[in-house]
Amino acid sequence: MVVDLMHEIELGIWKTLLQHLIRILYSLGSDVVYEFNARFRQVSAFGRSTIRKFPYNVADLSGLAARDYEDILQCCIPCFDGLLPDPHNDTVLDLLYTLNYWHSMAKLRMHTDTSLHVFQQLTTVLGAALRYFADETCRHFQTFETDKEYQARSRASARRLAKVPGAAHPPDATGQPHISQTVPAIEVVVPPAELTPSIIPPALGKRPKKFNISTPKAHFFPDYVDQIKRFGTTDSLSTKLGESRHTRLKNYNNRTNFNNATPQIINIDVRDAVHLRMTHELEDLESSSTGEDTDSLATPDELIGAYRISSDERPRNRQFLPDLVKKNQGDPAFKKFIPRLKAHLLARKRGLPFTGNEAIFSDAELSTVIIRDHHIFSHATAGFNYTTYDVRRDQDTININSGRRDVLLPSFEPSFNANGQHTHPYWYARVLGIHHVNVFFNGQYISEKVHFLWVRWFGQDAEWKGGPSTLRLNRIGFVPSHDIDAFGFLDPALVIRASHLIPAFHCGRTPRLLGPSIARDANEGDWVNYYVMRFADRDMIMRYLGMGVGHCQSPDFPREDGYVKHIPSGEHYSTEYTEGISGPWFYHNILTF
Repeated sequence: MVVDLMHEIELGIWKTLLQHLIRILYSLGSDVVYEFNARFRQVSAFGRSTIRKFPYNVADLSGLAARDYEDILQCCIPCFDGLLPDPHNDTVLDLLYTLNYWHSMAKLRMHTDTSLHVFQQLTTVLGAALRYFADETCRHFQTFETDKEYQARSRASARRLAKVPGAAHPPDATGQPHISQTVPAIEVVVPPAELTPSIIPPALGKRPKKFNISTPKAHFFPDYVDQIKRFGTTDSLSTKLGESRHTRLKNYNNRTNFNNATPQIINIDVRDAVHLRMTHELEDLESSSTGEDTDSLATPDELIGAYRISSDERPRNRQFLPDLVKKNQGDPAFKKFIPRLKAHLLARKRGLPFTGNEAIFSDAELSTVIIRDHHIFSHATAGFNYTTYDVRRDQDTININSGRRDVLLPSFEPSFNANGQHTHPYWYARVLGIHHVNVFFNGQYISEKVHFLWVRWFGQDAEWKGGPSTLRLNRIGFVPSHDIDAFGFLDPALVIRASHLIPAFHCGRTPRLLGPSIARDANEGDWVNYYVMRFADRDMIMRYLGMGVGHCQSPDFPREDGYVKHIPSGEHYSTEYTEGISGPWFYHNILTF
């Protein structure tokens, strides 16, 4: 019998933990639950289907599939941050980071001896974190059933009593029972979960609920490392592929009239099979007539390059540069827009290395850069091609008209700072515009087409340390507008891939980073900080660990091989120190038997 990641973790340990965390939020008041839901509604989607938009009421946990619980897990840290009082807030954040870390390692499609060693040590840390949460944190909160749980139990009880002749109706809100020979099912009015208090007087019958880790699923996760060594990665063992076949039958069922649906589903399946066969025959006929391989035709040319940006020059995409600058004359984002754009274009033409700082040229040099017809062409989307950690080709797409517009690129700072510590290996930017121009350089008679990104830069939070050593996500913030490099232009070829950023909601917004501008997050101001979601997908976590085979990291890449923050010790815990791969890896607690 092999492990089952979807049922044991996503629909097992994580679902149980999430339900109890929501009970804790209810115990703190309905306003806390409302804030929790409001935060999730502000989380942007990421990738084609990696992370989807969340429902209006996440705390209700209604109609969620395993993939929805996975999305909640990957995005829950910023949404829980600051909702619980200290020190329980820190304990919950430690646990959520550890569980995200473990989940990311468990879902890898390519493991090495190094990654398995990390996974093995992380399993011990997760066990200690779960036990500490269950034994130490949960006892400080008096948790009861949520409204949804109570109403579900009431309906189930009513259905059971309805099957017993002469059974008494359950007591109502006044505590008076109803006696009936035939008991109809109770119609329970479900109030909005975020508008009702959690703790109801005992007359309504809400039961206390405790967090229980004494379950089989909670004891299966230590087996994952050994199972991967024996049978391979978890994607080859998961029941997710078989479960996904249900979607096809459900789609077929929706295409019927629901009256004797089985023959209709069979006919639909036969028609789809015929259409698929005809499609293959047409593709084979086209291939034989052209004498070319269909595989080569199916591979787009844009996948070969580092990025894909449209070259469409229709009038709807065209803007007259002087009018654009004049229209936004008071906007700090457009300060010296045209001279800085020409400096960027000239630096790329001369092959100057990008350092993050604006190249400085004289007015005479900038005058040699002539933008044809003073026109700039704008586009909504851009795709960035990259090699994944398991040596596959993939593409991220950003859209400046949505929340998916943040990008990741390598850091151009020195590898070590003044204190001899590794600097963060990546830079982050928000794309404000995707453009191309036709440029004449130094008296050329033929213009060159140049693509570029107009960006607003993020900077590292100097007072914050992220990573396994603190069990916290990396935190960044916008560069203040008074900095000369707050805005700039970027070569799309430098972008590694898109980045998923979620606001640090508990830090709030501020208008001081940038005055009124089209580059602002909202009219009331920018978010003070953002969390970098390193657990957004498998490839992303491996970029921070520095263990991706397909990433070809340099030897001086700052691999995260330092201490991992230890789990606080309770009276039943002792401390153990473990040596890692290239130094001390984990500092964790083990249960003393």
